Amino acid sequence: MCNGSDCCPTDAGTMLEQTLHVCINQTATLTHNGDEVLDNDDLLQFILLSDLADTLGSIIAISNTPIFTFNPATMQTGVTYYVAAIAGNNVGGNVDLNDPCLDISDNAAELIWHPLPEVELQTDNSDVCAGDCRTLTATLTGTPPFTLTVSSPAGTTTVDSEQYRYLPDLPAAGHAAGSFIVQATALTDAYCACP
Repeated sequence: MCNGSDCCPTDAGTMLEQTLHVCINQTATLTHNGDEVLDNDDLLQFILLSDLADTLGSIIAISNTPIFTFNPATMQTGVTYYVAAIAGNNVGGNVDLNDPCLDISDNAAELIWHPLPEVELQTDNSDVCAGDCRTLTATLTGTPPFTLTVSSPAGTTTVDSEQYRYLPDLPAAGHAAGSFIVQATALTDAYCACP
């Protein structure tokens, strides 16, 4: 970018315009279009920020690649963050934010972190006779639709978001007297999965 006799060829390039939804236990990998222009002492990095109107003032993380991981100390789930490219003089392995030729991409990719889904299984009465049916209520936390897999002596049952509130037929007829375990073995929501 040139202003009169001052010319700054530094250009951070552009990000692929996208909205990426990522679980907090996964790595977010965004895409830079590879169209940067750097001079000999420049460095290209990537910034995760919270406010496009205050780019430098809202930087949460800086990376040498457009790859970020969730940090619960500085990030929240369900919030839209932005990833932009930044280029300028290389000072100690980082872009000099005071470089007069500092350039930030004209666009940014959107990044939204999502929590892992959770389930709590409950029944109104834990005493069950073999062959009885008991209603098991699954209280789910996350973003619908859900798919829940539950295992018990009666077998394994997978239910989708239309059925997740009640799971019948526990335990199987012929189960020996004594306690038995009913457990959620897999849960997915619209964005994340818990094996």
